[in-house]
Amino acid sequence: MSATTESLALRDHGTVVRVLIAGALVGVLDMLYPIFLYSRVIAHVPAIRIPQSVASGLLGPAAFKGGLATAALGLFLHFTIAYSWTLLYLVLSRRWTPLRRLITTEAGRVKAGLLFGLVVWFGMNIIVVPLSRANAAPLFSLNFFLQLVWHPIGIGLPIALLVREGRG
Repeated sequence: MSATTESLALRDHGTVVRVLIAGALVGVLDMLYPIFLYSRVIAHVPAIRIPQSVASGLLGPAAFKGGLATAALGLFLHFTIAYSWTLLYLVLSRRWTPLRRLITTEAGRVKAGLLFGLVVWFGMNIIVVPLSRANAAPLFSLNFFLQLVWHPIGIGLPIALLVREGRG
């Protein structure tokens, strides 16, 4: 293996590791946030209902009657979505010139992360959830605003700071 090929392999390995860490962290944070918020602060619902609510996107209201099986399905779907957004950011950071330019500094990565979090929020609430069988948060409700604030901080920012390499 030449020095250039070895360098590329190590860089790609580092990218894979950062994507795995970012997706896992975002998945965990984005599951713990609503569990805390809705089981302890706002509604006092059982924590199991949070991953079941994710599964309801596929199963509809039946997800809330499926116990641990639908909660496990919800966790699987949740982490699949977290990794999908993480991979999208990676692709954009390598191929979209304005983003590549923005993320050359730490301040730029922070800006990119906050903006990407808004993109995730928009994509989930305007496209994904309405196409699913889940109930969407009513526009301008408390949940609507809490999620709007959460996504840039708890999703976009960790992705942009962890998936920090901006070129392929």
